[in-house]
Amino acid sequence: MRIYITAEQAISILPDGESVHTFYNPGFGLVGADWSRESMIDKLRKSDFRELTGDQARSMNKGLCVYDKTTKYQGDILFVETDHERLDKLESELQAAQAVEDDLCSACEDKAGLEPEGVQG
Repeated sequence: MRIYITAEQAISILPDGESVHTFYNPGFGLVGADWSRESMIDKLRKSDFRELTGDQARSMNKGLCVYDKTTKYQGDILFVETDHERLDKLESELQAAQAVEDDLCSACEDKAGLEPEGVQG
């Protein structure tokens, strides 16, 4: 399941410091680079998609990837360094919010099957 987050949520999981490590995977190997924190925040705010990554990218401390609507190739996706503790906290919050939403949807579905008060079948 893909998990998309807001720019502010993405900024909240960046590591401390003045630079953020990233990489692209153009197919022939990983191409890494350090971005200034300011440039990365700008990139996160301007990107169309901010998505939490899977286990393989996270094992390399890259819990976030960013890309735009015009992205055609996987090699155009930027993988971004994240703080493990902040990422875990955000994921827990997102899961809790999803559980509440699921409960509300279930409650609405249950009520949808009932007739309004005062109406007899």
